[in-house]
Amino acid sequence: MDTVNNFETKNTRLLGRLEYGFLLLISVAVTLYHWQEVRIIPFILLFAYIDLIGYLPGAIAYRKYKGKVPEIYYVLYNFAHNFFTAGLVALAWCYFVKPEWALMGILIHLFGDRSLFGNGLKSRMLSFEPVKHPIYKEFEQQITDARKLPSQSIDPVRQFMITEKYGDHPSLFLALNKNISTYCIDGVVGYIPYEDDGSCLFILAGIVAANEDQAVLLDGFIEFAKTHKREVAGAQIRQEQAALFEQKGFQVNQMGCSYTLGLESFSLAGKHFMSLRNKIKRAAKAGVTVHELGADIFKGEKQKEMLSEITRSWLQEKGNKKLLSFMVGDLEANDLDKERIFVAVKDDKIIGYISYVPSFGQYQGWMHDLTRRLNDAPPGTMELINAEAINRFKSEGERYLNFGFTPFFGVNDAQDTFPSRSPLLKRIIGFLERYGQKIYPALDQVNYKNKWKPIEQTPEYFVVHGKFRFKHLIRLMRLTNAL
Repeated sequence: MDTVNNFETKNTRLLGRLEYGFLLLISVAVTLYHWQEVRIIPFILLFAYIDLIGYLPGAIAYRKYKGKVPEIYYVLYNFAHNFFTAGLVALAWCYFVKPEWALMGILIHLFGDRSLFGNGLKSRMLSFEPVKHPIYKEFEQQITDARKLPSQSIDPVRQFMITEKYGDHPSLFLALNKNISTYCIDGVVGYIPYEDDGSCLFILAGIVAANEDQAVLLDGFIEFAKTHKREVAGAQIRQEQAALFEQKGFQVNQMGCSYTLGLESFSLAGKHFMSLRNKIKRAAKAGVTVHELGADIFKGEKQKEMLSEITRSWLQEKGNKKLLSFMVGDLEANDLDKERIFVAVKDDKIIGYISYVPSFGQYQGWMHDLTRRLNDAPPGTMELINAEAINRFKSEGERYLNFGFTPFFGVNDAQDTFPSRSPLLKRIIGFLERYGQKIYPALDQVNYKNKWKPIEQTPEYFVVHGKFRFKHLIRLMRLTNAL
């Protein structure tokens, strides 16, 4: 950010927030030091007037008018949330009341807004409440892409064929997404899928090649990273390949587990599935029906817009959080047209959907990928979708339905056995499993997967070339939008 490039990247924004955070700490420390001289009621009044005038009226209008906030509320917000107005208020207070330490409430509020919440002044061209503008999303993506190393492109159809032949990971379809880079070596049939965050190359789901070629690809990739001054890490590495990574100088820690359901003998009969059957019946009695887009009902622009609206509503319900990425799929993330989408329909309207993508290797079949629903969808809607999808997969002779990877859950000493593992990462993952539900809802995911009584719980690993440092996990979580 400078005088002619008046925009901010994630890093410059973070640095700005850190500066305000330092000023916030100083303000709080000064206030606490003089706490016996602080009058509480004036302190609260001076702290609160900024939002009482500048934020609350606009927040009420935002909800009342469904996001279309009149311009006056932007004016009020910017009038109350700037240091010039704060200075005038402080001078007036000193003149008409008296100079006192209660005035620190103003600074604590403004510094807290800018550091803890990242709030600055508001433009009427943007949403009153924080909602990322599509143009800014495009800018962020372009900035991110500009930092990436050039990817060695593979024809998507050929890449799918290589993955189908050599891939042994149920989540490998995610490696075919357009935003995932590939590393190849001339004369070697295979590739390494990765994402470059500008400092570290993160491998996704391991090496896709014949067993005898995997070491050659990994050696080349490590050298490729060194040449371009990048570190190397990897997520969702299976146990069979984790040993190779350890041999090549990686620390290997179990990060979580993936879950697989065997379809050949699966049935919802029996006591274990009583609660699940009841939820499915409730949705069916409420008038919910399930159809596959492009097979049972037409898959056109109208239907795609319904799916997009469900995603928008789903995100809004979660407080407009960012969509997870990297280790999570996306609709039409590539041009292969291999995904299958089953939708719940009520009153001729799509109210929820689950997407399924191909899975490869030992548990070849389908992977349960995206799950989205409207807030007012009847209870049991998602379970009904999955039950109907399972019935169709079984009728087609499919053997497995994979539920994908859940990080920070199911880590245990029987599986986290690699001698190279990082004790620091082991403690961090244990902490996140116990207390990290706000960062990543692992328990909710596992509870849903266990409803279906999966037959296999397979460990997956996080690997770091050299020595693990806390920044590797932070970078991964930023890459996935978990932070």
